[in-house]
Amino acid sequence: MTTAEMEKYVAAAPGSKYTRKIGFLYEFLMARQISLTRPVSGNYVNLLEEGKYIPGQPIKNARWRINNNLLGTPKIFGRRS
Repeated sequence: MTTAEMEKYVAAAPGSKYTRKIGFLYEFLMARQISLTRPVSGNYVNLLEEGKYIPGQPIKNARWRINNNLLGTPKIFGRRS
C-alpha cells in the first residue's frame, strides 16, 4: 500500500479503532509519516488485546490515540528508532 492510499484510507474513518491501529502500524513499520486531513479521535485503545497476545508496557501515542503495547521498539523490526 502506498502512502497516498494509506492517507485516503485513514481519511475515510479517522475515528475507527481499526483505522487508527492500521495507521499506527503503517508508520511504525514503514518509517513513513502520513498526512492526516482530519485529526484522529476516540478513546485510547490498546494495540494488542491482552487476552490474545502477551503485551508489553503500554506507551501512549497521542497522534493515533493508541496504547502501544508491543514488546520492543522499532529497532527490533529493522528500524533505528
